Amino acid sequence: MRLLDSEKFHIGGLAGVCLLMHLAVIRQVKYFVFDEIYYVLDAVKIVFHRNGLGAAHPSLGKLFIASGTWMFGYNPWGWRMFSVIFSVVSVILFYLICRRLGGKRTALFAGLLFTFENLVFFHSGLGILDPFFIMFMLLSFLLYLQNRYVLSGASLALSALCKFTGMFGVLVIFGHWLITGRGRGIRKMLLFSAAVVAIFFLFLPLTDFLASGEWLNPLGRLHYLAFSHVGTSATELPAEARSLTAQPWDWVLKPLTTDAYFANGLVNKELITPTLWALIVPSMIYMIYEWVRNRRDIALFCLLWFAGTYVIWIPLALISGTYTYLFYFMPAIGAVSLAIGFALNRIWEVGRDRGTRFGYLLRASVVAYLVLDIAVFFIFSPIMTLFAPHIFARAVP
Repeated sequence: MRLLDSEKFHIGGLAGVCLLMHLAVIRQVKYFVFDEIYYVLDAVKIVFHRNGLGAAHPSLGKLFIASGTWMFGYNPWGWRMFSVIFSVVSVILFYLICRRLGGKRTALFAGLLFTFENLVFFHSGLGILDPFFIMFMLLSFLLYLQNRYVLSGASLALSALCKFTGMFGVLVIFGHWLITGRGRGIRKMLLFSAAVVAIFFLFLPLTDFLASGEWLNPLGRLHYLAFSHVGTSATELPAEARSLTAQPWDWVLKPLTTDAYFANGLVNKELITPTLWALIVPSMIYMIYEWVRNRRDIALFCLLWFAGTYVIWIPLALISGTYTYLFYFMPAIGAVSLAIGFALNRIWEVGRDRGTRFGYLLRASVVAYLVLDIAVFFIFSPIMTLFAPHIFARAVP
């Protein structure tokens, strides 16, 4: 009972802190940020005219933004509130995934890293599509790990209906199913696949109809969603958007930072929290070691998660020349946080077993890293602009 209460405190604490931080900055900028200008305007059209289709992406995510605008008005609370809610739920789901794969302490360490991650926090409080598709992808992963294949497939379909890149989750689940020997239960994976296909093609025309008032051919829409951006080079973008593009390999090899310019608002840094970024490659190398040496399921799932949501972008960019942005790395942050959280837990366990001065030093180093990571997050996140806007942000002329 004490363990259960402790875990409730962990989950509730992480979710509560995430919610409070988002609410603190939700009105920090009262204008559009990044792609909000496209999605929010589409959402407003949905609310008032039902012609906010926006062919480049599915409609479910914009329907959530439209619902918030209808409930809370045409203001930052309206177009960002559902993103905040979904982001808080994502923190809870991520903790449960980590708990199932790595235990309570791994879940706590990884949950702290995920909650206090600048790239995720910055974008997950905006009226864009990513908070919605990431939440449904995390739900799909959790349901799969619980052997609830039909619900997992349905959730992954909903992820793709928010943003088509949610379908990358299929690579993670199929890869894990094949490698771990679950492939013997082919009936379950057939049910998973059937759920993905059925829910996607059932709700794609329905959500498009709610957004546009028209019944559209789902096969034609699928073809457009899958291939509309393929081969589109950054040179075809406006200068402002082109300056924000970055090659997928640079996301992990360079400490990328971008000034996020808001219309008549402030400027914040869009970057992966440096303390987490520095361990992306080492953590994945460690996961390779844990899988090859010890066949740990957590290591395999981390590697597949990382490959299916990040590495896949490298051949796509090389083959098609399609432009990419740093925030495309957001779905992979969970894999990195889980890998680092597991490594920190292993260090903690070694320190506890030693019971010597060196053991205490090991555990102190874990605490020090987590404290440093949270401190660095606050330095670069929008939170700090509340306390020192003259230092950490500046007005856009």
